[in-house]
Order: sequence, then C-alpha cells, then structure tokens
Amino acid sequence: MGPDGPLGAPLTGHTEAAIAVAFSPDGRTFASADQTIRLWDVGTRRQLGAPLVGHTGTVLGVAFSPDGESLATAGTDSIVRLWNMRRPDELVAAVCAVAGRSLTRAEWDRYASREDFRPVC
Repeated sequence: MGPDGPLGAPLTGHTEAAIAVAFSPDGRTFASADQTIRLWDVGTRRQLGAPLVGHTGTVLGVAFSPDGESLATAGTDSIVRLWNMRRPDELVAAVCAVAGRSLTRAEWDRYASREDFRPVC
C-alpha cells in the first residue's frame, strides 16, 4: 500500500530550501534546516522555540544522537556544530548546581535563547 499523501499542512518558516531533515530517536521532535535549524513538535506540528542559528552557509546535514540529547549539524561553511537538545528544566538544574546562581540576561541570551528570560535559581 502506498502513501496516502501529506500528513496535514506543510511546516513553514524557512526562507531558503530546507535541505536537511531528521527525526529524533523518540519520534517526538523533527529537525529541518536551511541556513538555520528549526525544531518541530511532531504531535502538534508547531515550531519549538526560535530557530537555531550559527551556520553562515546552508546546512547540508542534521542528525540526532542515539539518546536524543544532541543534534549535529554540518554545512557549506565547513563547520560542524553540536547542539544540546536537553529539556530546559534539565539545563536549569545543571546551571544552578554548577554556577550556584541564576544566569545574567547576557548569559541567557547566549545559552538559552529558545526560552523567554527568567530567573531560574
């Protein structure tokens, strides 16, 4: 039996051709990439946070680690990046334990930009 067609409306937001795609090991998250990487909740078909930025060229490959805690991306800029995919609440506990304080606004913007700023410890 062949495919019945698309599963719902298209996932939109990329401004260039989405070249690379991957599902997380648990099947709940989908990654798509042009020059940015967008993460999608498979169940709701909504984008998760802001796009991941850092490549200066087209991203040609994306792959989740087997445990789903990392995402590797590679692009035409000759760069391979590793992204932390752990849930924000897990990261907050780790930051508080290591730093013993909340992140400053500048630190938040650098390390947790997919979430709205808030004191965490």
